[in-house]
Amino acid sequence: TDLLSVAPDNPNNLAAAGNIFRSVGKLDLARQQLDKAIAIYPGEPGFFQLRAEVRELDDVDGSVADMQRALELWPDNADFVADLALFEFRRGNFVEADRGFIRILSEEPSDYNILAYRAMAQEKLGNQAAAKRLIGEAIAASSGPNDEVSICSFLALEAIMLKDALALCENGLAQDPERPESLRARGLVLLRMGQASAALADFDRAIAINDRSAYAFYERALTRWRLGDHDGAMEDVARAEAIVPTVERYFRGYGLDDLPPQAN
Repeated sequence: TDLLSVAPDNPNNLAAAGNIFRSVGKLDLARQQLDKAIAIYPGEPGFFQLRAEVRELDDVDGSVADMQRALELWPDNADFVADLALFEFRRGNFVEADRGFIRILSEEPSDYNILAYRAMAQEKLGNQAAAKRLIGEAIAASSGPNDEVSICSFLALEAIMLKDALALCENGLAQDPERPESLRARGLVLLRMGQASAALADFDRAIAINDRSAYAFYERALTRWRLGDHDGAMEDVARAEAIVPTVERYFRGYGLDDLPPQAN
C-alpha cells in the first residue's frame, strides 16, 4: 500500500495497512502487518485488539491473549473488556465471559446487547431462570421492536433460547412486516429450528426488499444448501462475497455447519 511505501517501518502505518487488508478479506496479510507493528511498538493496545480480530477462528486462545494484553496496557477500556468477554464466550469459557459482561454492566447497566449476551452465558452455564430474567432485562432496556429483533438475532446465531427468539422476531414483524432485518432474524431462527422451507421464504422476502445485504444472501445460501439446491446456494455465496469478502468467516464464527464452499 502507499502507506508502507512512504514509511515501511512506521507501526501506525503497518497497523493501518493491516486494517485495510482486513476490510478486503486478506486476513493473512492483515496479520502479517499487525505482527510487524507489534514487534516494533508493543505498547499500543489497539494493535493487539486488531490482531485479535483477524486471527484464524480456531485460534481463539491467541485472540484472548491479545485482548488480555490490550487490557494490561489500557485497563479501563470498555471496548477491550467487551471484546475479551466475547472471545471468552466463543472459546466456551462462559464463567470468564460472564465476569466480563458483569464488569461492563456495572458501568452501563442498560446495555441491552451485553444483557442479552449475559443471558446466553447463563443459559450455557445451565442457569435457565437467570437467563430468562436477563433476557427480560435486555428487552426492557431496549428501545423497542427493532432492538428486540437484534436480541433475536443474537439468540439465533448462538442457537440459544430459540422459542424466545422467535417471539421477539414475531413482535418486530407485527410492528413492521417488511423490515428486512426482522425477516432475516426470523429466517435464521427458523433455520436453526430445522424449518428450512419457512426460513427460505423469509430470506427471499428480505432480499426482495434489500438486495445489497451480503448477510441475507449468505443466510439464503445456507438455507438453499440444506434444502439440496446447491447451485442456487453457490450463486448466493458468490453474491454475498462480492459485497463482503469475509462473510463466510462471520457465520463460521458462530459454528453454523453445512456451509457451502467459498466462491473465491
